Amino acid sequence: GEHETGRRLAEQFLSLAESQVDTALELVGHRILGMSLLHLGELQAGRARIERALELYDPRQHGFLAFRFGQDQRASGLAFLSLLSWLAGFPDQASRTLDRALEVLKDLNHVNSRAYVLVWGAATLAQLRRDVTAVGKHVDEVVCLAEEHGLGLWLAYGKVFKGWALAAQGQQEEGRAELVKALAGCQATRTRMHRPYHLSLLAETMRHSDKAEEGLQ
Repeated sequence: GEHETGRRLAEQFLSLAESQVDTALELVGHRILGMSLLHLGELQAGRARIERALELYDPRQHGFLAFRFGQDQRASGLAFLSLLSWLAGFPDQASRTLDRALEVLKDLNHVNSRAYVLVWGAATLAQLRRDVTAVGKHVDEVVCLAEEHGLGLWLAYGKVFKGWALAAQGQQEEGRAELVKALAGCQATRTRMHRPYHLSLLAETMRHSDKAEEGLQ
């Protein structure tokens, strides 16, 4: 969650890639810089970077990057571009972009890319829309995937959304317990990037459980 540091490192990465005239690394640089800008709230600049990464991406030449950097650059770029569109006030565009990301997954045989898009694209966008049914659908898939392949980060993130969905469906105590356990799971992976967002979801479930004071804390 150290986004200013991430931004500086991404800028250095992109500068090195451009000096080497390496299109593959250049598109990665644009994408990771776009992610940092998104998390810093610089939506227009972030969009420009991710769109540039997608322009440079050629599936025949750049598919191998999924195994070098952990996720397919096109699928992950589209997932974050959908969130950028939502935050900028274009919900229909966000849905269309996410559909493109999910379509890309059909041609990939890469488990981590699927989990990445399902969590940071599909489940997050569905939660922001308050679409409990869609959240449940995406979460069921990612939890199953994570349990099958031993992916602790995606399991914890998936169960954060599962807890929120349970509470939103009226199972407040069960949902709150699931969310608290999932937050501990996230901490165990030493991932803090989305903790403020996740804590806000926990506060919301507490309000539903008539624990408003605890939720405010």
